[in-house]
Amino acid sequence: MATSMQALCCALTFVLSLAVHSSQSELNHGGRKLPPWLNYIPHDRVLITDQTDHFHQEIPDRAQNIKVCDLGEGVADKLEKIRLRKEKTNFALIFKIKDEVIVLEDELEDMSVDELQAELPTSQPRYVVLSYCYKHDDGRTSYPLLFIFLSPSGCKPEQQMMYAGCKLNFVKASGLTKVNEIRNVEELTEEYIQEKLSFYH
Repeated sequence: MATSMQALCCALTFVLSLAVHSSQSELNHGGRKLPPWLNYIPHDRVLITDQTDHFHQEIPDRAQNIKVCDLGEGVADKLEKIRLRKEKTNFALIFKIKDEVIVLEDELEDMSVDELQAELPTSQPRYVVLSYCYKHDDGRTSYPLLFIFLSPSGCKPEQQMMYAGCKLNFVKASGLTKVNEIRNVEELTEEYIQEKLSFYH
């Protein structure tokens, strides 16, 4: 019981201290008065907007100035090559962003999805363009192209933002329409690919 009373007294003391602090000094930001509890939050972490009375955590400057990356030398040719490809095997292109440019990292011919998975990093984002040998239930075989955005949950936030910000332009440049995203390399399996393709068809 004594412990509960002590906790209640502490809470009341804190509330009263807010009221006293508010009466003595009102925080003013851009001509706008803020609630007193914001005096206990570092001022440089608060973003005030003219459109709303809500207070948002400030987004780091680097998130507001994400550069849309250009395609590196030869990337457009590789994308054209995979679109026109006639071979009847799996084929994959793996792309990464280096120095704010999208470049080809690896080119895999006649590989399984498991082999593709093994070539992908576990803690860094990548773009994958896959030409997949897909056998339909009616006996037909087709070779659809898929775009797969690998964005591991454990990678650096700056990398995630960079790849996510450049994804749309890359997809437009590649002309791909089957766009997928995975958060873990272990998700990339034959079952995953076939499930996605059955959805598109």
